[in-house]
Amino acid sequence: MAGGFVIKCLIMDIQPILAVFGKDFAPFNIRPFGNGHINSTYLIEGKVKNPEKWILQRINQQVFPNPKQVMENITLIGQHLAQITNYPLLNLQPIQTLKGEAYYLDKH
Repeated sequence: MAGGFVIKCLIMDIQPILAVFGKDFAPFNIRPFGNGHINSTYLIEGKVKNPEKWILQRINQQVFPNPKQVMENITLIGQHLAQITNYPLLNLQPIQTLKGEAYYLDKH
């Protein structure tokens, strides 16, 4: 029951975050993704308006005190790998906010 409550609260908190990225997934499913011990990672699946799937990750600022720098590094690495012809692995690219940033810092 507690896990359902956490997801319900997360769904209520996530709508403003999705709006920062210009996404409207309502209605949508959200569930924990993976089993990491440092960051919190979720899979968001749009149902009707936007059937995309997204991975949303909350960076633990006690471990990574400068999440902006972390995301800038991830973006640079992704851009570099995208230039390699026939790169054999999946290259994930952060989705940009409406302001063109690869991250969103919430109040938490």
